[in-house]
Amino acid sequence: MSGWDSRRVASEAGAELLREGPSERSQAPPRAVIDTRELAPGDLFVGLRGEREDGGARAAEALASGAWGVLVAPEHADGAAANVSEGAVLSHPNPLHGLQALARAWRRDLGEGGAKVVAITGSTGKTSTKDILAAMLRTAVPTAASAANLNTEIGLPLAVLAAPAGTQALVLEMAMRGSGQIAELTAIAEPDVGVIVNVGPAHLELLGSLEAIAAAKGELIADLRPGGTAVVPAGEPLLEKHLREDLHVVTFGEGGDVAMIGLADPPGGGTGSGVRIALEGDEIELWPSFNQAHNLRNLLAAVAAAAAVGHTPEGRLEVEFSAMRGQRERLPGAPC
Repeated sequence: MSGWDSRRVASEAGAELLREGPSERSQAPPRAVIDTRELAPGDLFVGLRGEREDGGARAAEALASGAWGVLVAPEHADGAAANVSEGAVLSHPNPLHGLQALARAWRRDLGEGGAKVVAITGSTGKTSTKDILAAMLRTAVPTAASAANLNTEIGLPLAVLAAPAGTQALVLEMAMRGSGQIAELTAIAEPDVGVIVNVGPAHLELLGSLEAIAAAKGELIADLRPGGTAVVPAGEPLLEKHLREDLHVVTFGEGGDVAMIGLADPPGGGTGSGVRIALEGDEIELWPSFNQAHNLRNLLAAVAAAAAVGHTPEGRLEVEFSAMRGQRERLPGAPC
């Protein structure tokens, strides 16, 4: 939100600006947070109603802690403005909708600066694929990505708003617990590239069939802009009817446009082994910092997405995976 003053923030969020911030806080916040325990001076605090507590009730606390401002429901906004003398106060009847609108506006602002957005979903592997792709793109352009697995109707907007000005690649993860949710996230992110890592039985108890899960994932394809790129597993029949002729479709995996074709010796006589990958008629070599079979498949999806935004990865690839992805934990009493 760099360069936006409090009036611009309120306008983009669809909120009423009850009070502008003082001059030292007149510039827009670097990010939004929904938890006062994570609040840093200068942040925008968005008060959301939860199952146990209404975050808006902490608006005055957030302002007193140095928040740039607060975006809260009207019943909390008036009290915050009256009880704390500094900080912008934005009133919105549905703060979540305000947060989402603000994220969509910032995504468009980044796009005007040339940023490309990649959205990744899948029954499994989406966080690891996001980590791999972000590591690839960071070697080429300023890149931002969803932290950990901020991938819901709340987490994704927070990830978008955390992307700094000048971002050229934004990699977002999208989660799904039912139909319509990927469509909601796609409407916020407006991705240039949509990646479906796989279709599996996760949330089968909610959707009832693999076909319904594929349709829910396929909302990402349905809502891509004409001319965008859809990256999908090769030979996945569940997704075939969701593909569109006005998209560039890239398949990955055995028999796909991006496929593993063998091992590669490390450059300069080093140790370890790399992989040779067919990339839409060309061939590249990569030496990733991992070798698990499932992550090598995720690597193919990431390569396809990177190429779709104009970057052909080659050489060594160091990836720091999000927590609980491939980590080894020694249990008490286990032998050394």
